[in-house]
Amino acid sequence: VLNNDALTGLPNRAGALLGLRKLIELNRLNETKLGVFLFDVDQLGIINGTRGYKAGDQLLIEVAQRLQDNIRDADLLARLGSGRFVVGATGLKTERCVTLVYEKLSGALSSPFYIADSLLSITSNTGVAVFPDNAGADEDILAAAELAHYDAKSCGTGKLRFFHPSLKENMQERIAFESALKDALDKEQFFLCYQPQVQSSNGQTVCLEALIRW
Repeated sequence: VLNNDALTGLPNRAGALLGLRKLIELNRLNETKLGVFLFDVDQLGIINGTRGYKAGDQLLIEVAQRLQDNIRDADLLARLGSGRFVVGATGLKTERCVTLVYEKLSGALSSPFYIADSLLSITSNTGVAVFPDNAGADEDILAAAELAHYDAKSCGTGKLRFFHPSLKENMQERIAFESALKDALDKEQFFLCYQPQVQSSNGQTVCLEALIRW
């Protein structure tokens, strides 16, 4: 019970990590790839707010069922919380196999869902990480998929992004910059400058550009 989601009956985050650990060892032995796909339901908050949480819960149950119907018995499906699901597709041979799995899963969610007496269409952003290419441990591979998923969400709705090491570097730089920016605001390190634009023919200032400097 501690490792399962009460709504869908799927493994929760703790259960997902246990399952990924087993699949990583299996793929390490077989020298195959494990594709980890992190999905979310973009419209879940809107549906909860307009149709109620009962409708949102029913949607999550049906999303889980469609995903379950489109994976193999050896694969992993888990719900990480809210509208977030993770699929671990085991025994993949090539990168093309990873893409084919994504196309199958996204296709399963493309048809409308009949919820609360109406048809609802959803989109989902997806982040993908691959063992052993991107990480070699359960938490690391899930974290890589999380970063790819965050990158997909930053690009809009219904996007797919694969993990790349630069994502981690860029995210660390962004976090550091945002922290430094807040600290600079608190310490009043910004100051106002005026940059004049001068007419070349007579040297007369025609306008000023206001700039904030750090």
